[in-house]
Amino acid sequence: MAAAQELVNQGYGIDWTVLSQYPALSLSAEAPLAGLLADLSGQEPLAAVSFGTEGGLYQAAGVPAIICGPGDIARAHRPDEYAETGELAACLRMIERLAVRLRA
Repeated sequence: MAAAQELVNQGYGIDWTVLSQYPALSLSAEAPLAGLLADLSGQEPLAAVSFGTEGGLYQAAGVPAIICGPGDIARAHRPDEYAETGELAACLRMIERLAVRLRA
């Protein structure tokens, strides 16, 4: 915002229209859902990421939400996006562990 203000100070006009926005998704690391995912995936949840997701809409509606899936976000939603075989295998193991928990 400081760069935009500097342009205004130099006499430039700035105008923009927000086309869409999502509320931030912020689930505490102590939340039961975060703990469950850490147990199932073997990975600690990230505190923050720099992309939008509908998860924040669920959380704003009172539904705990977390985003997970195979692949690296740096490769997602770009030309030639892909997930590696090992990432898909890890995802399958996580889903199988979830199924075992749900059956218990």
